[in-house]
Amino acid sequence: LPILHFEAAFCQPFPPAEERPTDDFDRLVLTFNGVEGKCFIQAGTQEGDVLVERVAQDAAKPKVESQLIGRTKKVAVNFEDNQASLSSCISERFFNRPSESDYEWKVHISDAKPIALDLNYALGDSHIDLSGLAIEQLKLHSGSANVSVLYEDGKENRTAMDTFLIKLDMGSFKASNIHLSKSENLIADVGFGTVFLDFQEAPGMKSEVTACVGVGKLEVVLPGHEIPIRINLNESPLSRFSIPKGFSQAGEN
Repeated sequence: LPILHFEAAFCQPFPPAEERPTDDFDRLVLTFNGVEGKCFIQAGTQEGDVLVERVAQDAAKPKVESQLIGRTKKVAVNFEDNQASLSSCISERFFNRPSESDYEWKVHISDAKPIALDLNYALGDSHIDLSGLAIEQLKLHSGSANVSVLYEDGKENRTAMDTFLIKLDMGSFKASNIHLSKSENLIADVGFGTVFLDFQEAPGMKSEVTACVGVGKLEVVLPGHEIPIRINLNESPLSRFSIPKGFSQAGEN
């Protein structure tokens, strides 16, 4: 499989987050589970930790459960099987900026606590706007999905992120201003489809990125020449690479 793996210097140090009032927990773990999930996820201004609302009237209402373990609050959102949308599961929206009406659920997340986000569903599309949130970890696994992750310019992650993982059997993944995630490890793995990673405006901080596409296309937009970057390529007879000007070969692959 063609694999792109590189280390680069991304993101400037972020000032300490503003003081937040303490209550009964310090950290939120938010998990999505189900056969299908077509979600528009973003920061919310409402009171409460997580708000799930239906955008499509025919969407089944998800079941939300929460429990407190020590100082960690765990919230599980379980999506029910919707046979009507399962019949047209593979979306044609590749790399188009979606509108909220394209999704069945809109999920608002409070920005008051650090969050670990774990999304798991067989089918479904996700538009995830993480601007201004404090995401410690993001993991998404799906059989078939189109996933876009957005950080608005200047609204970076309010905490350091340990792992940013997107794993799709089939579909597309697009990330804009992804350096604002402040992730130490970013992994994008798509079996059949497309991956687009935009680091164009990245300033400096070490980050390690691994991107793999089994069959399809991988495109990475790199920052300017003042940012040190090392690229490791796992070449294959069935793959073709185009390397930007200004790079010199240091060894095999």
